[in-house]
Amino acid sequence: MKKTAIALLAWFVSSASLAATWFVSSASLAAWRRRRGRK
Repeated sequence: MKKTAIALLAWFVSSASLAATWFVSSASLAAWRRRRGRK
């Protein structure tokens, strides 16, 4: 039971970090595109 909880926690942390990385990269890419389009 404890091993399953640890595995679930590790999966949640890894997926959360992956989602955060994707969100930050997509947001920065959109901002960069907007800045370039304005010039």
